Amino acid sequence: SCCSLLFLSCQKKIYNNVENGFIDISDWSFQRDGEIGLKGNWKFKWLEDNSRFINSDYNYENWDIIKVSGHWNYKVQNAFGYCWLRCKIKNNQNERLGLYLFNANSSYKLYINNELKMQNGEPGNNRKTTIPQAIPQYIQIPNTEYLYISWKISNFHDCNGGPRFTPIINTISQIKYK
Repeated sequence: SCCSLLFLSCQKKIYNNVENGFIDISDWSFQRDGEIGLKGNWKFKWLEDNSRFINSDYNYENWDIIKVSGHWNYKVQNAFGYCWLRCKIKNNQNERLGLYLFNANSSYKLYINNELKMQNGEPGNNRKTTIPQAIPQYIQIPNTEYLYISWKISNFHDCNGGPRFTPIINTISQIKYK
């Protein structure tokens, strides 16, 4: 019926929402409910760079919040700069999962559980050290209880900067067809 369809679509939105840098997908059925877009409120650190930001145990609780997907222009009143984003995911360990990302403006490195898993261009800290690139990518994600995503994005070339597209999680077999 129409009401149950409305309920199911509302229910999905709850699961598709990162809140304060965290999302629980442990009970999500990818076969029944489809992919998950990691949109919502990610943790955000502007114009600071620290190699410890990729560490799973790094405490980023006092970081600011930014909406993913979108541009950071509204938040920092500037298109040019760099940031780090963090998201902790309680993982679904019942399926082989993948992560798909169309791109980010204008270069990025994405780490999962301390390991570099995706990169587009070279996300530097100024125009000279930043090399833009926009190639869609997918990877298989680790089958661990928690996933810690650390995502550095740099933009010194485009009129909008930041996490332009939402990272998507689905079964690895479905992610390949994006």
